[in-house]
Amino acid sequence: TSIQTERITSAENRQPGEICAFSIAGDSTFKELSWFTPDALISLTYYEPLSEAEEKQLHPNEVRMPESSDSYIGRPWKEVCQELVKAGFRNIVTVKTNASRPLFTREDGIRSITVNGIDTFEQGTWFTPDSAIRVVHYGS
Repeated sequence: TSIQTERITSAENRQPGEICAFSIAGDSTFKELSWFTPDALISLTYYEPLSEAEEKQLHPNEVRMPESSDSYIGRPWKEVCQELVKAGFRNIVTVKTNASRPLFTREDGIRSITVNGIDTFEQGTWFTPDSAIRVVHYGS
């Protein structure tokens, strides 16, 4: 009759809803034929990641990077800038480079992208909307 649940939001190699710990009356080593009183506390810990809304609450006044830095390299710079504006970024500077373009890179492809001077970031990284984004591209 006494059940206590605890949600954890970060766990390696776990699936959502997976039970991480289970005990009855503080005993997690009980056996199949163990006896407990009907009011013994059952404690259950499970993994459930943060929802998108919960993550937003942890990052007020910030926006997420739609893609990783690596995924932007070679993509059309105008398309990427539109994607960043749509995500909520407001401080985007584009710079055309005269560097030679790699063989299989689009004529208007991105050579590099930085956010606040950082050139390596993951998809979903949180930044302020006014973060300085610098897009260096080939072509027009």
